[in-house]
Amino acid sequence: MLLLLVTGAIALLFTQSAETTVDDIQNGSDDINQANNLRVSWLSMASTIDRLLLTRQSSLIDTNLAANRSDFEARLANIQAETLGTSSSTQEENAQLTQSIGGLGTELLSYVDEVIAQVRASEWTRAQSIRHTDLASVERRFLADVDELGSNVSIDVTEAIRQSTDTQNQFRTFVIAIAVFGVLIALIVSIITTLSVTRPLANLIATTRDIQAGDFSKRANVSGRDELSNLAQSFNSMTEQLQKSFSSLEERVQARTRELEAVFAVNTQVGTILEVDRLLQDVTDMIKERFDLYHAHIFMYDPKSEALVLTAGAGHVGRQMVTEGRVISINNLRSIVARASRTRAGVVVNNVTETADFLPHPLLPNTRSELAVPLVARGRLLGVLDVQSDEFDHFSPETLSLMEILATQVAIALN
Repeated sequence: MLLLLVTGAIALLFTQSAETTVDDIQNGSDDINQANNLRVSWLSMASTIDRLLLTRQSSLIDTNLAANRSDFEARLANIQAETLGTSSSTQEENAQLTQSIGGLGTELLSYVDEVIAQVRASEWTRAQSIRHTDLASVERRFLADVDELGSNVSIDVTEAIRQSTDTQNQFRTFVIAIAVFGVLIALIVSIITTLSVTRPLANLIATTRDIQAGDFSKRANVSGRDELSNLAQSFNSMTEQLQKSFSSLEERVQARTRELEAVFAVNTQVGTILEVDRLLQDVTDMIKERFDLYHAHIFMYDPKSEALVLTAGAGHVGRQMVTEGRVISINNLRSIVARASRTRAGVVVNNVTETADFLPHPLLPNTRSELAVPLVARGRLLGVLDVQSDEFDHFSPETLSLMEILATQVAIALN
């Protein structure tokens, strides 16, 4: 009876230790995500500033840049309000980092305001100078501090896992000693102890090691309702959350990488082709292929007739539509393409069956989502890039930003 009480007490201590480790790992994962989100938020705002200076579209200040700034300020405030890390030393170091990040973030925003002021005053050269000198210098220090913050939290999480493994090993050793000593007292007690404690614990330890090695597919066996089973269930739940988080992050990174590679490929193509018709045809074919779209085509604007003339379309269907001489009036209220040309802004409709703007075509019966961005150079409308998908909710804000970049490059080449 005494052995059972001692074993139960040690098991309870181990359970509490492991649960603390689980909490530390979960909190660490949240802290890492918070640092990564702050980094992504700034890079998004920096990308908008670069696009503003490249295209000289002052409207981006009130459309994209205002939203970017609001998101960045919110994330900056959140990370300053949090205590990041699990150990006291890391928390103290991270507190200094978050203070530095807050100061650098405020400095970044002040330079952003200065760039905006120069843009509003049409001082584009001065704005470019601020972006690539003062702002770039602060940006490097800011990103370095954010990376160091995430690294500190990652080290804390790794240390928590290591300490948990050491505790588990010590407990396993103790349980084995209790089991051996119990054989001298009663064989039945030894068997019960081994079956009810050692095996589940060994399985949990093995699972923890596999997960520590990077195999998030492993799960601990849950065979009862005792403390170890509850711990195993909690551990499995935590592992599943981590697996989903890492898988989702990896998928988003891979998808973003593929999209950026596609943008680079199209930009390269734009810079090497001088013939307009071939340029437009190659661009539509490449956009459809690289972004795995249902269709892509480009309309050129005819100011005399105030109409958009289909000039290039991807694949056989696109060429057939060009041959038909498809023309859309810029004042056509039932056309997403015409709407983009009138507003001089990108338009996304992720369910064409629920909008009156959609203008269907019999050669494209499976269109479910549509995105259109104007081709504008030096304030002059040149045409519209229109892409379509056979899936609902296919186009994200990130896709719209990429298509706007592509449209800008094509417009510059045409101009």
